[in-house]
Amino acid sequence: GFFTFGGNNENYYLMLLGRLIFVFSSFCLDVCQDIIMTEWFFNQELSFALGMRFTTCRIGSALTIYLTPKVMINGNYYQALSIGLWLSIVAILCALVIAFIDRNFEEHKGDLENFESFLKDFPFIENGINFKALKDLGLFFWLIVLNIMFIYACYFGFVNNSNDILCNMYGITPQEAGEFVTIMYFSASLSPIFGIINDKI
Repeated sequence: GFFTFGGNNENYYLMLLGRLIFVFSSFCLDVCQDIIMTEWFFNQELSFALGMRFTTCRIGSALTIYLTPKVMINGNYYQALSIGLWLSIVAILCALVIAFIDRNFEEHKGDLENFESFLKDFPFIENGINFKALKDLGLFFWLIVLNIMFIYACYFGFVNNSNDILCNMYGITPQEAGEFVTIMYFSASLSPIFGIINDKI
């Protein structure tokens, strides 16, 4: 809402505030979604389920990059932002439905006893996160964190500016640039396939 309102009023700082709120909440939501999915699919196709979640997120990103320039050329900037706002509202409604289903159908979840015993292997989860617990996570954990940080720094740095980069370097229109950028998202369709292999092996 902040981002859309800021864009409509050409207020850059309000748009920045909207992005700041969104980034803090969206990555927390990723963690929440993964926890819910882990409970539902623990010991049964978990990697496939997480791969599907990742793929659908990337399809959403690809559709945004592909459709936004087309909406802007046929309408205006505010219409493109408004579509994003309405889709976010639909996402909130979906989250409420998921919360309702998750609360009312505990017995349909996977083997929660095994899941809870699995979590007990990580004492920092039981005792809460603090600085001492972060120190005890070990080298392997921090290498994974650094790996993710550097990958996403490169990835989002390119994706967020990819339309402009292609337009400036090759003189193509924003609509054509949007079509080209979506090509890299096709690799996301492999995530569920690798998930199935991971679940089996």
